[in-house]
Amino acid sequence: MNPKISEIIERIAGLEPSAVLVLAPGFVREEWKSLCFSQGKGLVASAIQSPVQIAQVLVPESGNRTPGRVARVEMLRANFKQGALKEALPRLMEHRFRPNFFDSLDRSLQKGRELFAHDEEAGVFRERLDEKNGPDERRSEFFLLNRFWESLLRVRDLFDEARILEFATARLAREPVPVSFPKKIYWLHHFPMSPKLRLFVEELSRQVEVEQIHSSQVFPLRNDSIPLERRQTHSIEDAAHHLVDQILGSDDPDLHAVVIEDRPAIRRTLERVASSRGYPLRDARDPTLLLLAEELKSALLPLELAAKNFPRDLVLAWINIRSPGKGALREKILERNPEGGLFSYRFDPALFGELEEISLRFPKKMTVQELAAAMGESLRSLGLSSRAGEAVDRALAEWSEGLALLDSLSGPKPARFWWKELKESLKRAAPPVPPLRHSRGLGLYRVDQGASFAFPPEVRIHFFGASASFFEPREESTEWLSGRDLETLSREFSLPGRSERRILARTSFLSWAARSAVAPVFWEYLYDEAGVEVESPELTLQTLGGIELREPVSLPVHALILPGLSARRTPRVPAVPPPVATREFPVSFLDALGTCPFTAYVRHLLGAQDERDSDFEIANDVYGNLLHKAIEKLLGSQGVMSPSDAFDAAWSETRKPGWIRSERLGVAARKKAIRVLERLLESETEYRARSGASLRSQEEEISLERGGFVFRGRIDRTDQHADGLVVVDYKTSSRLTGGLASLETGKGLPLAAYALALRERTKEEVVSAQYVILAQDRINRNYGVLFKQWNKGKSADEVELPLSFVRSGHSSLFLTGPDEVWAAFEQKLQELLGRAVAEGFPPRPADERDCDGCRFSTLCGRDRPVIA
Repeated sequence: MNPKISEIIERIAGLEPSAVLVLAPGFVREEWKSLCFSQGKGLVASAIQSPVQIAQVLVPESGNRTPGRVARVEMLRANFKQGALKEALPRLMEHRFRPNFFDSLDRSLQKGRELFAHDEEAGVFRERLDEKNGPDERRSEFFLLNRFWESLLRVRDLFDEARILEFATARLAREPVPVSFPKKIYWLHHFPMSPKLRLFVEELSRQVEVEQIHSSQVFPLRNDSIPLERRQTHSIEDAAHHLVDQILGSDDPDLHAVVIEDRPAIRRTLERVASSRGYPLRDARDPTLLLLAEELKSALLPLELAAKNFPRDLVLAWINIRSPGKGALREKILERNPEGGLFSYRFDPALFGELEEISLRFPKKMTVQELAAAMGESLRSLGLSSRAGEAVDRALAEWSEGLALLDSLSGPKPARFWWKELKESLKRAAPPVPPLRHSRGLGLYRVDQGASFAFPPEVRIHFFGASASFFEPREESTEWLSGRDLETLSREFSLPGRSERRILARTSFLSWAARSAVAPVFWEYLYDEAGVEVESPELTLQTLGGIELREPVSLPVHALILPGLSARRTPRVPAVPPPVATREFPVSFLDALGTCPFTAYVRHLLGAQDERDSDFEIANDVYGNLLHKAIEKLLGSQGVMSPSDAFDAAWSETRKPGWIRSERLGVAARKKAIRVLERLLESETEYRARSGASLRSQEEEISLERGGFVFRGRIDRTDQHADGLVVVDYKTSSRLTGGLASLETGKGLPLAAYALALRERTKEEVVSAQYVILAQDRINRNYGVLFKQWNKGKSADEVELPLSFVRSGHSSLFLTGPDEVWAAFEQKLQELLGRAVAEGFPPRPADERDCDGCRFSTLCGRDRPVIA
């Protein structure tokens, strides 16, 4: 162990420590506690403190007078209603209705107050910025707001961190430290100190021995060059899979440490991949844990339901939590689309009773005490773990303490306010300490974290997720001071600027790289978690002194995610096909299968439901159902019904989502559909006259058994021609696949499946399978599976009873006879079915362009770029 660390542990250990350790940001208290315990040393709570905690010892009156974020935001919100403040801060007042405005205001104010040591320095900063960068009203108003905030704290006898440091500094200048104050302080820091904190440390050093130790002094850089190995992968997820494979495939997985750039996406990816291998995080105190934990989302859902007046999407989420598998209830909600708040759910008494109970538990306005009681009752009824309850209780306790300082400002607040604030507090909450910690597993450390401990020399360090932007920090800015303002001040005053942050990032990286005798590995990737190309850090790594940069080793796309990236590559390990328990499907299964096997799997095997929100236009599938029914009524009446009568009859009988029942949409749909029906009647007259075909049946049920599966459906219409049968399928879209393309790719198979089923059952020939495209301007019948024998492409063609009029080379026209064509479709159908089942319904689209509008691209992963 490092001699300095041993010295610190020896001095701070025991019931009466002779020194205190102050850990500035960049160090983890739990790690130092673990270091002490590993040496058999005990600690008292005061032995390790933060900079503000040591300052509070000198300002004891601030102990219970320091409002938290919620209370500070409430103070700002209340005081911004004052007329005098409105007049003094016109630019800021313009934005007061912006979402999260007061949160942003509080963050900027608290961060900015740390940047100047005292009021005089704040004045100097303001004058210098006006001189160098020009006057700025917004900046001036923030300096004015700071003076108002100081007055507000003074009048209310409250403190924030900046005021605590100021008080402690002033008290040290005029008074000796208390007798009980520690005589020796080890001050461990990693990031540059703010001017306010630096002045406090300088005053403290006049009376107390303060030994400042930078993280680079704990583990100094090596004199020799560090050989850095590199691994290049396609995506961040590829890199995570390869990394975990390498660790688990080594002789001792515990001799690996992963140093990450602390971004939620990096942590989530590594945790997910490691967990899928049964390899837990050694320390699961992930700062993103509370934000992402599903049970905390469940805990907040009742409050959110009441706050937002029970919108449909949240009620569906509630059903999933309380009554998973209630498909009929979900379907009823989707059909009715309730939008009128709580009372619009009275169509289901049981559901209405549950929602009414939530409404009574969380009324429109509550005090924080009433909210705490309601949340406790809700958590108990949901049966969530104690950790979820502890997280919520901790946030509510902080509010109660903070708002109690504000007296009149702590009255009832709207439920929506409490939901939003509770969610934000849980986002910012410190990660909970798990009741049990894995002694073995994946160890994660932050690359910007100060060094607190040594690794055994044989440990291999893996740098993961360290982007080029980590080494070249972007310009910092706040609403108070722009990036340009901060850079101006950093050049003339003792404020850290981009150059200091760049040096810190590089020094921190090199410090971690020097922690082991084994060459560290740097993992690179081309695309991030969103599929966006990232900047290569190679040039930056070349500029790092003390690094011997080795040639990168390029790794292939990982076998576990390869199927989701490219159909042109074959996985190196055999995929396990998903079980196909169901053997009966609608004919639409074949349409999805030909488009992409994965969509058939998700829709028909997983049973994914379409829960799209209502639109300003009627959805195509709903409009299509209406038209189909109206056409059935119109043609079935044999001239008795008019188009308007047929539509009205169809409207009354067709099942529709609730949102389509509005008068405006009803009128629009009726007007559009009647025009189509009128065009159809005109087209029908001409079609029957030239072809001699007559209506044989409508909505005829068929079944087709292939490959051990049964496909059932209804043929929109079958006509009788002199030479055989004509299959008619109505479509409202003009984006259809012609017969030749359908035979080649497999898209649009239902039309051929209808023909095969009809031939099989009737023993008659199908001489045409046509799409009838229903449009307001004209009806198009020249698409589908058309045969030359019944096609009159030119006026010179001798066709007695033509069924189509397309030119040679048309994508729907076959030159061979029906027997040969239907046999080819039969073979294509069998091929697609057998291949999909054998390969496990992979994401293999017939047309790559279909992926852009696919609703399942997130599930299959095909939104990543394809590797050629």
